[in-house]
Amino acid sequence: MDFLFDGPFPVFRAAFLLLLLLVPLVMIHELGHFITARLFGIKVLEFAIGFPPRVKGLVWKRGETEYTVNWLPIGGFVRLLGEEDPSDPRSLAAAAAWKRLVVIYAGVAINIVAAIALFSFGFMLPRERSLSLAQVTSVAEGSPASEAHVTGDMRDGSEPVQSILVGDLILQVEGREIKNVDEMLLANRLNLGEDQHWLINRGGSILEADVYARWSPPAGQGPTGITVGPPSTCTDVDADGNPVNCQLLYPFTETQQYWPWDAVR
Repeated sequence: MDFLFDGPFPVFRAAFLLLLLLVPLVMIHELGHFITARLFGIKVLEFAIGFPPRVKGLVWKRGETEYTVNWLPIGGFVRLLGEEDPSDPRSLAAAAAWKRLVVIYAGVAINIVAAIALFSFGFMLPRERSLSLAQVTSVAEGSPASEAHVTGDMRDGSEPVQSILVGDLILQVEGREIKNVDEMLLANRLNLGEDQHWLINRGGSILEADVYARWSPPAGQGPTGITVGPPSTCTDVDADGNPVNCQLLYPFTETQQYWPWDAVR
């Protein structure tokens, strides 16, 4: 099995993943047709997983409906009585126009409801989030960050350098608290085309900075021209002068969980 998925035939893996997603999506869609047809008294002849030929031994009859599993796993279908012949009063064609409309579009509707439910459930799962803060690791020369307007009082009473500096801790962007690198990367891409107001910690001094966020920065610079990483302390450097043997200064995490109503707060 590993040979098929990871060897010279990656198409098998792609096909397997496609079917793994496609079959449940189609079955949920068909379930919408099935439920509404039953509610309106329309006779359901067959509810099928996959397409014929049928798998022998995997056919069940319950009431007036056959439940089948078929050999072609590319979806499924619901077969209703008289989709075009209104002669039978329990056929789809004999149902009122609004009922036919509901049955036809119920598949799409239940797919939308299922998608909302699955996304909501996914966000409700607890996850660990880093609280290691965001420290500036480089500032591109000539970038907005290198020319930022910085205000505040340094602890030694001196005027702050008018630039974002390597080692600055970014505490807030536009009033939004920054708890980790991911939050900084996201905030750095908001409010493009205008100055962003930052709150930074520079050696224990809390300063404010206005940094312009560019729409089209040079490659590798980002909107403001900085790179960030978790704050760390390093005890050595390698042959190229890069720091090594580094440890996080704030190796903390928190459990994060969202509820559906959080989205509308």
